[in-house]
Formats: sequence, C-alpha cells, structure tokens
Amino acid sequence: MIRPTEKRELLPCPFCGEEAHIVYSNDNHHQPHVQCNTLHCPGNNTYQWHYKTVDEAVEAWNSRKERG
Repeated sequence: MIRPTEKRELLPCPFCGEEAHIVYSNDNHHQPHVQCNTLHCPGNNTYQWHYKTVDEAVEAWNSRKERG
C-alpha cells in the first residue's frame, strides 16, 4: 500500500534510476519499506526488508550503492 501523503527525500532506484516509493507490508504490522515500481527491476523486490519506522526505511534505501 502506498501512502502518497508521506513525502520523504528518496533517491532514485539504484538499479534503473526510476522513482522510488514508500510502501507498507500487507500483513497486520504495516511495516514500511521503500521500493521501485518498475516491473522486473531488482529494486521492486524489496518487500522482504521491513523497518520499524519510515525514517529507517528511507535511510536504508538512500544508503544503498548505485548500480551502474
């Protein structure tokens, strides 16, 4: 689930360069993580990394090394 009202400074996807979004797990915990929405991009497969806060998720995403 994407919550568009939450705006944070997110770096582009390190794999494809497209925009990233904050999303929440679909279980009862609704834990945040960041992912790319580009189909078949490795940055779209981040659902296994959940964080306690949005700030933790954004920090983890923004600290990833760029792929080139």
